[in-house]
Amino acid sequence: MVLKTVKGVYFAFACFISSWLGSCFIMLPSYLLGIFVPHVYRSYVQFMMGTWLLFPPSIYELVFGTKIRVSGDKMRRNESCMIIANHRTRLDWMFLWSVTGRARWSALMKIILRGDLKHVPGFGWAMQFGGFYFLSRKWASDEQYLTDKIRYFTTATEPHKLLIFPEGTDFDTKTKARSDRYADKEGLQRLEYVLHPRTTGFIHCVQELRKGTVPALYDMTLGYPKTLPRRGEMDILTGTFPEE
Repeated sequence: MVLKTVKGVYFAFACFISSWLGSCFIMLPSYLLGIFVPHVYRSYVQFMMGTWLLFPPSIYELVFGTKIRVSGDKMRRNESCMIIANHRTRLDWMFLWSVTGRARWSALMKIILRGDLKHVPGFGWAMQFGGFYFLSRKWASDEQYLTDKIRYFTTATEPHKLLIFPEGTDFDTKTKARSDRYADKEGLQRLEYVLHPRTTGFIHCVQELRKGTVPALYDMTLGYPKTLPRRGEMDILTGTFPEE
């Protein structure tokens, strides 16, 4: 148990310090490229992000023994697409990096996240440089923000892969109860393993992506057959990773 915790703390520290150093000394100095030669800046950031995004999966797969099983349609690297996924835990995005790393398009994926996450030292800064989407959850401001971001990426020469969690938050007892109350109010069926989605942002993204060069939408389901990382970040610190 102590060894697992030591490994977990090491993993968290290694991810934090590498993202912090990378943001300060690799990404930040390159910011001027985005002003004068945007296409060079995007290529540089994608390469650096893609390289770093191989680091966490390498550790939790090799050190903690997490096995990744992937089935279904193969997503082509040169294809722009939108990906929707269930949100079983707060760590789903991290385990998805194993999938994108194997397919060799980690750097092309942008994730829609809560706005406050961009202020997290290291991780948040790196995600800002990587072009991730950060929402305030106020539609009056998010609508134009999403429109501008999607149009920017869909007009770029590189493929664009946008990941969205339509549920808006991870699945737990509190969010399940809130989803059930919504279902009862709207006369909908209660869902057992997912939450009722927030459709406004999802529909807007689909409509905007259709205007660009995004021909495909993939539905991805994440599952944890054995250990479920319910506590999110605390499971990382204690070294409690899913077996698969």
